[in-house]
Amino acid sequence: MLSHAPLDDGCARITTIRLIPHLPRLRRLTAVDIFLTDDEEQTDLTFVQDVPGLRHLSVPVTGVVDVSPLKATTPHSLFLYGAVQLENLDQLPPIEHTLGLFQVEPWHTLEFLRGRELVTLSLSEPAPDCDMSPIADMALLRRLGCHGWVDLSVVPAPPRLETIEVDDWGPIDIEPLRNRSLLLELRRRNLHVGIEQLGPDVKIRWRN
Repeated sequence: MLSHAPLDDGCARITTIRLIPHLPRLRRLTAVDIFLTDDEEQTDLTFVQDVPGLRHLSVPVTGVVDVSPLKATTPHSLFLYGAVQLENLDQLPPIEHTLGLFQVEPWHTLEFLRGRELVTLSLSEPAPDCDMSPIADMALLRRLGCHGWVDLSVVPAPPRLETIEVDDWGPIDIEPLRNRSLLLELRRRNLHVGIEQLGPDVKIRWRN
């Protein structure tokens, strides 16, 4: 019977929202991980309101997306990618560990990040005038993903930051990171400018 289905430490992992109505029938359920595939692109996030014990959420979204349906959740990690713009970001819930937000519109404000105790953060490109201090002030942040960032000179330096991941389809000038002390993750598919200018405290890890 579905209600007695075996679960991994009480957690159900689903890749389609079609399974959400069946979750309440799982008696041993303590947490839910949702990793939607690219063909499950969503225009809104209201479906999470019917998910008990949401732990991990990764969703491809499209258009202008309101994140306020997430406010009653307490996920360990959250990834939203593909939106033209994400709205009502002040309604994001507390997130224990990892946050990834990717939109077409450059970030004009990151105030919704202020005071968050994240360990890992990944973002699409900030606008040139965007205040980066909400990231710089993150005392626990160890990993920062910079996806599509044209100007890496604006990358902040939180006190515990160890790793920066850089990814973009165009040429990436990494020379502004030359004096940092960190691990720099680069993708082999990208063109990188300024590698020869990096200082001795910048280590590189190549990824496919």
